[in-house]
Amino acid sequence: MIRKVNTSAFSLLFSFVSIASFGQSIIRGRVRGAKNNLHSVGIVLKNGATNTIVAYTFSDQNGNYSLKTAKKGNYNLILSLFGYTTKTIPIHLVENKDRYPIDVFLQKEVTPLNETVANAEYPAVSVKKDTIVLNPKYFSNGQEQNLSALLQKIPGIELGSQGAIKVNGQEIERLIIDG
Repeated sequence: MIRKVNTSAFSLLFSFVSIASFGQSIIRGRVRGAKNNLHSVGIVLKNGATNTIVAYTFSDQNGNYSLKTAKKGNYNLILSLFGYTTKTIPIHLVENKDRYPIDVFLQKEVTPLNETVANAEYPAVSVKKDTIVLNPKYFSNGQEQNLSALLQKIPGIELGSQGAIKVNGQEIERLIIDG
């Protein structure tokens, strides 16, 4: 008698499980990149007509995924991962088929950078250790005929009659011109 009750309970439980899983479509597969399986890939199943989300999941450490839905019709399987090109796969789920194995390869996304122009100018006056560097561009107006005409326009520089050059009243031994 007890055996008959256990058998009946098992049959009843099996019936509920069968009914619950009847008509479900299982979409499963593996997501790969160029060198290895990809984990944490977002996988979304969207209704093809309404674009509403029917199911979603993420790929596991081995790149495996599995989605279940009881709905039939046209859908889009969308796989996305930052740094990779999003892939959309159209799927038609039919009544007489319950398993859809779909392995996917995602390509690295190459994002072209727009041209970047960095403009930098030397300051008018800078100090490098014991040397004062002057940028003549800031003191010239283009009308200077020679170097002495330019040097006379720079504040703090004096030209002596014998060719001596003084900076802030102190005579300098050497003047280096670059460029």
